Amino acid sequence: MSEAGFWVAVGAIGEIVGAVAVVATLLYLARQVNENSTQVKLNTSQSFASLTQDAFAPIYNSADTLRIFNAGLENPSSLTADELKTFYFFMDRLLNNIGPLLAHHNAAVMSDSEFRHYRELYLEMIRSPGGQQWKLAKPRSEFNRMLLDLENANP
Repeated sequence: MSEAGFWVAVGAIGEIVGAVAVVATLLYLARQVNENSTQVKLNTSQSFASLTQDAFAPIYNSADTLRIFNAGLENPSSLTADELKTFYFFMDRLLNNIGPLLAHHNAAVMSDSEFRHYRELYLEMIRSPGGQQWKLAKPRSEFNRMLLDLENANP
C-alpha cells in the first residue's frame, strides 16, 4: 500500500469513527430528551395534585365547612346567606384550577387519564345544583369560555 493509500484508509476510518460518534450522541440525546419529558410530566402531575389539594384544604378544615360545601353542591337553598357566600368562595377557589388544568392538557404534560379524572371532578361540581346556582350568581365571560373549553376537551 502506498503512503497516499494509507492516508486515504486512515481518513476513511476517521470518517467511520466520526459517524459512529454522531449516531451515539444522537441516541444519547434522544434518551435524555425522553427522560426529561417524563420528569416534566411527573412534576406537572405532582404540582397539579398539590394545587387541587390546596384548593380543597379549607373545605376539609372542619366538619362545618365540609357540611357547607356538600349542602351547597346538592341543596344550596338550605344554606344561610353567610354559608352561601362561603360555598361560593369554595367554588371560586376550586374552579380557578380549570385554567391550569386546560393549559397542562393542551401542552400534553398531563396524562389523558389524569386529565379525565380532574375534568370529570370539575364538571360534576359545576353541573350540580349548587354549581349551576354559583355559575348564575357569578357570571364571568372568561370562566364561561374555560368551561366550554373543558366540556369540549378531548381527553
